[in-house]
Amino acid sequence: MSDPFWPASLTLLTECEPDSKHPDRRLFLTRCKTEPTCCPYCGVLAERLYKHGIHLRQFNEVPAFPHKVIYGIEVQRWKCRDCAKTFSQALPDMDERHHMTKRCLAYVRERGIPNTFLSAARDIGVTEKTVRNICTEHFVGLMESHKAQATTIMGIDELKLDGQMRCIFMDIGGKRMLDLIYSHHKRAVAEWLAALPNKDAVRIINIDMARPYRDVVRAILPNAIIVVDKFHIQRTANKALDKVRNAVRRNATGARRRNPWGPQRLLRKRAHNLSVAQEFEVDGVLANNPMVKAAYETKEAFMNIWTHKKRRHAELNFDAWRRTLLDQPDPVRRQFQAIARMVERWREEVFAYFDYPTTNAFTENRNGIVKLINRTGRGYSFPVIRAQALLNAPHPHTMDRCSACNKPYPSKSLKSVNTIVPFKDHAGNDWRSGYACGSCEWTFHTADAKLKRLSWFSHAE
Repeated sequence: MSDPFWPASLTLLTECEPDSKHPDRRLFLTRCKTEPTCCPYCGVLAERLYKHGIHLRQFNEVPAFPHKVIYGIEVQRWKCRDCAKTFSQALPDMDERHHMTKRCLAYVRERGIPNTFLSAARDIGVTEKTVRNICTEHFVGLMESHKAQATTIMGIDELKLDGQMRCIFMDIGGKRMLDLIYSHHKRAVAEWLAALPNKDAVRIINIDMARPYRDVVRAILPNAIIVVDKFHIQRTANKALDKVRNAVRRNATGARRRNPWGPQRLLRKRAHNLSVAQEFEVDGVLANNPMVKAAYETKEAFMNIWTHKKRRHAELNFDAWRRTLLDQPDPVRRQFQAIARMVERWREEVFAYFDYPTTNAFTENRNGIVKLINRTGRGYSFPVIRAQALLNAPHPHTMDRCSACNKPYPSKSLKSVNTIVPFKDHAGNDWRSGYACGSCEWTFHTADAKLKRLSWFSHAE
């Protein structure tokens, strides 16, 4: 019975004993079974060929952990009597360019996507440069066929990679990355959006308060709703609180001049999320610092705007909060009035969140993963980082496949998508309840359940 893991074209001669330098390596001395049928240069038949010596070549195989496997192959050389040229016998299971088996080559390409090149090189026993060359060539081929598709809810953000700011596009409904482009400038973003197939399918775009993104989206996707990420807005309130606190600390003397991280972290935290011990500590800080107390209460009042369910109530609450700033001390009023002016400039996009409650959280999460790829793979070029970020599949336990468009969707998708448009199944029926697929706007949970019931009844009949 043949070993299914052993290359079919090789015959085992002997297994060499591991040496003291490399105790984890297993070297198998083998011989190839293939013989030439004709001369590759002049085409003469095998009868005009004769053997012309043997040379030993080594090829790496997929590791059998914890051992690294190497095949030492006695390669037969042949010479042609007619053209007097020499050649080696064919090795059908080997990749002679990279000195490894074809199975090992596929293993390197697969390992190079979720892991660093160095870790894959250590597993196999080759140099990091070999793995880098294999994966870079593989990534180029895969990226040439990559085409982003328009989705219902899209996120746009920027991050710094390889010394430059890049722009990332995210499918928020499907929790997957659409693309990572070379620049975050207005022209580059406009070119990408203009080339996007089926642009009319985009209904919502989440951005931070970047005017170039807003201008580009309004010009290229006029029917899309722009929603400013609420966490970027809320972060400005915490920054204003920190500035007031630091100003109070600079004017203080003695122990009050210290800037411990603990109270600063607790003041940023929402009041309803504090434990009993943390509430006691925050009360002590606020009791001794009236200016900090005023800034903290102003920050909490601003955060409470996003607890409303309806846009009208949120806007009324914001207008009332803005009027209360006139009664605040000068440092508090100056810092938070800047936030009020900023929200007023972006009023339509900021309060669109209450009509279409989506955020850029998935985009920020993918930003962190891409930065982690950049840090762990030190020295990676931007094309390699882009390929690894796009080819890394979502976690299998959090994704499923939509019955309508056959694309992956999160197991717990966005229920708020139902507020965008009425959903229809393939029969044209409206579905207004349940969770929706972020790619095709089909409510798979409710519709799938009904289709299963119908198929069950038809089968029973």
